[in-house]
Amino acid sequence: MAKRRDMTFFQVFEIGSSALAEASAHNFRELRRRGITIRTTIDCMIATFCIGEGYPLLHNDRDFDAFETHLGLQVLRPLDFLRN
Repeated sequence: MAKRRDMTFFQVFEIGSSALAEASAHNFRELRRRGITIRTTIDCMIATFCIGEGYPLLHNDRDFDAFETHLGLQVLRPLDFLRN
């Protein structure tokens, strides 16, 4: 697990606006329409934020795969990140 000092390399954003909540709900419904259930609300909000702002998401969590496949989430995998 990364130590707090190692995390200072990454940008940190505050999320939580009503617009983001509405966009997240839209993305949740779009994935449900495709037969995919997102397990946590926060994953939906994080992915929606990254999609909307054009930020890639560094993750190692299968919950984000549907956002990448169906909604255009840009991702970085930990091993890819460490190679660069």
